[in-house]
Amino acid sequence: MGEKIMRIRRIAEIMEALAQIPHTSVLGVIEGGKLLSLSLVQRDKALYSLDPESGKMERLTKGFVSLPSIPPYFSSEIYFARDVSSGKELHKLYKLDVNKKEEEEIEMEPMRITSIVHSDKVFFVGSKEKNTIYLVEGGKVEEVASFHEVFSITDYSQGLLVGSGFFKSPRSSELLLIKDGSVEIFTPKEGSVNENPIIVGDKIVFSSNFEGSPKLYVLDPETKDVERLEYEEIDRFSPYEFSFLWKGKDQELIAIAKKDGRSRVFVDGKEIKGPLGNYSTAFVVEGKVYATFTNSFTPSSVIELKENRFIFKPEVPEVLKGVVKEVIFRKIRSFDGTEVPTFIVLSSLSEVPGKAVMLVHGGPWAEDDDRFDVMTYSLASMGYHVIRSNYRGSTGYGPEHTLKIMGDPCGGELKDLIEVARSLKGEIAKEMCIAGYSYGGYMTLCALTKYPDEFKCGVAGASVADWEEMYELSDAIFKGFIELLFAGRNDLFKERSPITYAENLKAPLCLIQPQNDSRTPLKPVLKFMEKLNELGKTFEAHIIPNMGHALRTVDDMVNVLMPMLVFLEKEM
Repeated sequence: MGEKIMRIRRIAEIMEALAQIPHTSVLGVIEGGKLLSLSLVQRDKALYSLDPESGKMERLTKGFVSLPSIPPYFSSEIYFARDVSSGKELHKLYKLDVNKKEEEEIEMEPMRITSIVHSDKVFFVGSKEKNTIYLVEGGKVEEVASFHEVFSITDYSQGLLVGSGFFKSPRSSELLLIKDGSVEIFTPKEGSVNENPIIVGDKIVFSSNFEGSPKLYVLDPETKDVERLEYEEIDRFSPYEFSFLWKGKDQELIAIAKKDGRSRVFVDGKEIKGPLGNYSTAFVVEGKVYATFTNSFTPSSVIELKENRFIFKPEVPEVLKGVVKEVIFRKIRSFDGTEVPTFIVLSSLSEVPGKAVMLVHGGPWAEDDDRFDVMTYSLASMGYHVIRSNYRGSTGYGPEHTLKIMGDPCGGELKDLIEVARSLKGEIAKEMCIAGYSYGGYMTLCALTKYPDEFKCGVAGASVADWEEMYELSDAIFKGFIELLFAGRNDLFKERSPITYAENLKAPLCLIQPQNDSRTPLKPVLKFMEKLNELGKTFEAHIIPNMGHALRTVDDMVNVLMPMLVFLEKEM
């Protein structure tokens, strides 16, 4: 009993330490030359100004921020979305006056906001019955165009609004061009993946794989001529994808290119060297390059590249230092020859092989890479080795890898995870549990019900239990997401739902579900629990009150991590 109490105290100590780590990302340069950042510095995410010389931060917004826009350089106004529904992700748009620190609420119905463009005009995409583009003028909103398909908007200039989406097929994406009320869907080649369009001068720059691996191209919006941007240093790096395209104050082209879990920043094709890891945003003013940086040992920070000077770099609390002994990157061959890029995070508090947790990322269009991850550190701090695999469907490894999941959820990607787990048992893991949040929670339920002897236990957070009911409960954007994931095969909903296989469950299961989750709703999970109970299965459940899908506060993070760690302590 004494040792158990000590372990629980250790968990509480880790939670307190993780809660102290601020996380920040740079969103641009605002009036006065200060950086704009979205930061979790206190207990919630908010907008801050960040002095690039002193590193001093000043809070700008009163409440939390759900989704910020990237403002024009040196703007005194910032537009952002805020959830007004206790986590149900019904948002309203706000305009912030940087100097007065005053917020103006835009007159509109609450709706899910998925992207915002702030240029000399302001647009956003809101989802209700359809996915609609709105123009913001005079504190009110006006409909521009509506679509059934999943898409986002990315830039606006001189009357032209651009974006990209899955307009023609679940296995391709096209550019969206809107000018003077005219809507055009453009692709340089049918079946290709075209993303990240921005307007530089009077041309559109975007990434595409229409000639093979992803490269950068320029589109003339009038003639529709497409030319490749040939940059020797980018070609030499040979990235799998471009995760961020933007422009500097003087129209310099900023590109963040990714390969094997790490990224590099390029300005007009020249690499701006910095520490090894991941960059998520970058901005250029008067030759200075400001970027958001992280790696497996460095929490999200703001750095001035060229000088390699950290403007904001959080300290890792003493209790967490050294808990990650080594991070190994490996590509593990799956059942059909697909390579599954995998990060193996070894805890310094455990022998090898030892106790391990397969931590599955959400999305599925997301990735595990070389970054500081709170869930990973919480597990490593308790002596678990952590296995993070980029199953088919993950981003970061090219469109072909990402699109392999279409029409096959709880299929090939699940087999990828099983193959990785089997290949590492004995070498890394003496025993292994599986855990995940969102799509990672869904994968956990799929694994435990379709491969019931594979894992010792499982933790499923904000998971999908029943696609049929989830589809009926979803708004336009998530109905579109589900249709996209299933490639129109809605007849597969029942076959790919964990509730269909509930009777197969053998391993202990911990369910963690936000009460107000509108992406993966509570109702189907409650029915899954009811079925498990009727079948006499062993499980525990934690319903988190007044919380939505997104972890937007420190309390949200603790409410998910604490029951996970206590459960794993009991079962491993």
